[in-house]
Amino acid sequence: MTKKFTFLILFLSCKFAFQVSAQNLPKTEKDIKQRYNLFRPTPKDSLREMDPDRPNITESPYTVDAGHIQYEADFIQYQFKTTDESREHALLYNYFNIKLGLTNSLAVQLMVQTYAHQNTLQLDTREKTSDGGFGDVTLRLKQNFLGDDGNVSLAVIPFLTFPTNHYEENSKYEGGVIVPVMFKLKNKWQLSTQIEGDRVKDDKGDGLHNEILQSVNISHPIFNKDLDAFLETYYTYDFKAKNANNYIDAALQYGVSKSVMFDIGFNYGLQKAAGHAVFTGISFRL
Repeated sequence: MTKKFTFLILFLSCKFAFQVSAQNLPKTEKDIKQRYNLFRPTPKDSLREMDPDRPNITESPYTVDAGHIQYEADFIQYQFKTTDESREHALLYNYFNIKLGLTNSLAVQLMVQTYAHQNTLQLDTREKTSDGGFGDVTLRLKQNFLGDDGNVSLAVIPFLTFPTNHYEENSKYEGGVIVPVMFKLKNKWQLSTQIEGDRVKDDKGDGLHNEILQSVNISHPIFNKDLDAFLETYYTYDFKAKNANNYIDAALQYGVSKSVMFDIGFNYGLQKAAGHAVFTGISFRL
């Protein structure tokens, strides 16, 4: 039911997005912004509203303005899950995403797991293992195809993950494509949805499998315009194992200024084998 509902929302969102023929900015202003690039940065008084990919699973379709840098990171993230075979706990420190605007609608992103420490308990033998070190590195490109300066926005984000992980065995390159869509609604409400297709390593063994993720997220300011609340649901489906995991997550994001935001939140897996996480982090741009 969750998969069908999420897919329906995504389909209707994309259909409506492509039917939108006019954006909020005057044509002359859009033409001016198209001229900016990495070597001719967008003036600060023309920057679009900051919209980081944090703090949810659903990505933002908006890109960083040309010639500007945006940094997003977990201060700390605690992950834990229990399966029929093991109990795992992990701490991730400074898992960051640094973005560089190349044009008005294209940005390159580098995601790095700076350090992680993981503890695993095998439930049958009670054997404990502990590992830590540098994590994986992911390279992404975000290309906005609709509404980078409007109320309806769509982007495509291809990515490749390099197996640089030092705290668990992994020699496989992983990759995929993400397609986020966002609607800015009346009274500061925002509705986002996303579909993602991945080629990722198996939990056991040295193989790879195909996986899909679909999500729906809604947000709105609370108490004042600087504090936003997010509520999201998403699922993942492993085509090899024919297994689905469903999640609910929530977060708060506080804007200290137009270019600095702090957040805190959690992800809760509904199935026993689905992971859980709590996190806090920051986003800022230069």
